[in-house]
Amino acid sequence: MFKQAYLSLFVFSLLFPSISFAADPKIEHKQISVAATNDEWTPTSIKVAVGDVLIVNELGSKVKVGAWLGEVGADGASTGEGALHLKIGVGAGQKVGAHGYVMVTQAGAVKLKVNDSQYADNLGEFTVNLIRIPAALIPTPQVVAPQ
Repeated sequence: MFKQAYLSLFVFSLLFPSISFAADPKIEHKQISVAATNDEWTPTSIKVAVGDVLIVNELGSKVKVGAWLGEVGADGASTGEGALHLKIGVGAGQKVGAHGYVMVTQAGAVKLKVNDSQYADNLGEFTVNLIRIPAALIPTPQVVAPQ
């Protein structure tokens, strides 16, 4: 009986590979420190799938970005230096700033980084809350007719 059920699931997964069989999809909430001195992407241990939603909330920290710019928050300076960036998998990074959300279009591991071109003269870190909501937990929208 169990062998037949597993075989059926296996065949179904081959026919419909985009459907996830997550037994227990859960919302993940991680707090990550992102050092302004790190010129590499900071891993978060969160992996996302297409359709997931990521919510980013930096807790109000400031980092020093070089001697000439001084302290900035996660939204960065007008030139873009010091801004918090997010990257999924091998895709290009994007500015996410102090507060944002991402509708995931590419599966992969989530990484964070402070945007700068010279990291040796930076100080501080951003403390970031990162929340992943799996696509399976997002309800289908209900159409509301105008009144």
